[in-house]
Amino acid sequence: MSNADATGARSGSVLILAAGRDGELALEVLNNAGHAFHLCADEQDLLDRLGDDVAALLIAEEVVSERLHGNLTAAL
Repeated sequence: MSNADATGARSGSVLILAAGRDGELALEVLNNAGHAFHLCADEQDLLDRLGDDVAALLIAEEVVSERLHGNLTAAL
């Protein structure tokens, strides 16, 4: 789920990687604040979108794996 098109006036979106209700709450808060966001389906979706106009990552602790940590370290 994404609202990047609706908030075109702001630069950069927030990528959210969170399971279940945590992701839904995060996108609700960001949407209400007028921020562009994308709720990533999985860690590969997050990694694939890193080249986009991304301002921040919001990653729930429970979805952080060693593989994701290594991939983010390499990418960033």
